[in-house]
Amino acid sequence: AAYDWHSADDNRQAAAELRAATPVERYRAIIFVENTAVGYTIEEATPWGLRLYLGKVIYGIPWLAPHGGEALCHALHNQGRALVVIDPDLGPKAIEPALAQCPGKVTELGTWRKDVLKLVEL
Repeated sequence: AAYDWHSADDNRQAAAELRAATPVERYRAIIFVENTAVGYTIEEATPWGLRLYLGKVIYGIPWLAPHGGEALCHALHNQGRALVVIDPDLGPKAIEPALAQCPGKVTELGTWRKDVLKLVEL
């Protein structure tokens, strides 16, 4: 019975949804950009379990923190190709200046659970 029961906090469903919505072979990491300056919110909002189910590096960026844009560029430069998941309360336009500072090819991939998805390849 234990093999068939999964906690509501388990990220299996989220991984399956992302796998269906995005070309997972095209990115090495997933970067969650959250509308917060608080590190605790990042810990609570970021589905860290996706690393287990998708085999991808996971980042959580508190966008409103003093160096949110720099943190995003740093993560992109570390990985080269990443799926950027943008908090709907923030909106994709908010991160455009940061993406211009770390130029690369940006492809819109639609939405996932109301978050905006962008594939960024440096």
